Amino acid sequence: MGINRFERPYTTVHLPCQYGGCTAQYCQTFILEDLLRCCPGIQSIYILLRQKKNISPDSRKEPLFKKKIFSKIKEENPEVLNKVFVVAGDISLPNLGLNKEDELRIIEEVSIIFHCAASISFFKPARYLVSQNVLSTKCMITLCRQLKKLDVFVYTSTAFCNSNHRTMETMPEEVLRLPFPVQKFIDALKNETENTFEELVAECKPDWPNWYSFSKVMAENLIVETASDLPVAIVRPSVVFCSWKTPLRGYVEGQFGITALVCGGAQGFIKVYFGDPDIQLNIIPVDVVANAHLIVAWSVGTSRAPTPFIVNCVSNENLNPRAREILDCIMELSNRYPAPRTFQMTTWAAFIRNPTIYWLLSVYEHYVPAYFFDFTRKISGKKPRMVDLYRYIDKIEDSLYHFTTNEFKYDCSNMLYLNRLLHPDDKKVLDVDSKELTFRDLMMSLPEAAPFYDWKEDKKSPQSRLKFSKQVYWMIQVIKGSFLMICFMLVYWIFSFVL
Repeated sequence: MGINRFERPYTTVHLPCQYGGCTAQYCQTFILEDLLRCCPGIQSIYILLRQKKNISPDSRKEPLFKKKIFSKIKEENPEVLNKVFVVAGDISLPNLGLNKEDELRIIEEVSIIFHCAASISFFKPARYLVSQNVLSTKCMITLCRQLKKLDVFVYTSTAFCNSNHRTMETMPEEVLRLPFPVQKFIDALKNETENTFEELVAECKPDWPNWYSFSKVMAENLIVETASDLPVAIVRPSVVFCSWKTPLRGYVEGQFGITALVCGGAQGFIKVYFGDPDIQLNIIPVDVVANAHLIVAWSVGTSRAPTPFIVNCVSNENLNPRAREILDCIMELSNRYPAPRTFQMTTWAAFIRNPTIYWLLSVYEHYVPAYFFDFTRKISGKKPRMVDLYRYIDKIEDSLYHFTTNEFKYDCSNMLYLNRLLHPDDKKVLDVDSKELTFRDLMMSLPEAAPFYDWKEDKKSPQSRLKFSKQVYWMIQVIKGSFLMICFMLVYWIFSFVL
């Protein structure tokens, strides 16, 4: 039996991430496209959207389908988009902010829930992330218990939820339990006893690198504690990158994670990265992540897999490049396919593990030119922005240091099991076996579909942009050379004065 044919017609609720520009939103868009393209048995899909910047939830549906990845569906089967209905809500509110009418309709009709919504931030405080990522999951479990025909509840976690266990040989496909029930942490926050919450967290060893990872562990523990009797699956993607095969090869959204690293490097904006050049990063194509969600839902919903079913959605060795290899690919990409809006010609970039050396190189390569350009912008009446941008980049790189200096290996037995379950016909459209794919192949596919390679977004022609990037490059060399000369003269003057 193929995955596109459940035992009976079914309805799904798909919960898009409500916080734009993050990995969760990126993955949920592909899951929605997969459902529409590969599962004709679906009767309807409800997507939960909140009001954003005075734009109503219903009004946000049209921009969603304007994305490039829906172009094939709109050409071949546009009427299928009519299966998608917007439900106004907000995961940060009690009962997901649903009105009574929508809640009753979901209870009556829905059989599958994909809970992809999350706040992905390494900077937000514990209270905020617990509210967004844990309490929303608690509301989803409550909703699942009310559904009259629940087949499966699929929760999107992260492969780095247990990244505090740096010495663990492999990350198991199981939920590592906290020393206290999740409700105890929630009560500590609700009662405004912040110190008590911090004391509880202090008992959880080893320490987590950020509150986001901890919130995802809490959500997983909550599922095990309160929903083990339900048909449940947890999918843990690793570092999500561009699409491999479907619906568009090389498509990627947003400027986050490894995408920001690639884009910033290809455009000559980022030269120095904070991390170990020899560390291996586990990269997973976004379409493989989406495919895994569908296959997991099918396998648990049809009792082909146990519950709770936990899948480390990770890749093979070919997609585990070292950090230095990623930079090599960035250099090759920028030379073979100059990117639109390139800042300066790209000649080199490096991962630096030592904080002092990173700081010195960052000052020389980033801040010296940034202060010069901001000064020229200020005297011309424009708002300075480059220094603030580099400060933000430093903040991000500092938050990622734990992940760019520690290597993680994963048990992927359940991922392999999913691949074995698939019918050969289904593998043509829902492939999760990327053993033949290399990171370089994935990187070189970006110019085919990645939005930041769309020259319509650049005010200059490719020839003009190339000329401009070379001019900026040599201007920056002069700026850095002048800075070094001033430093040497200053040191010489100090030593002359002292001696």
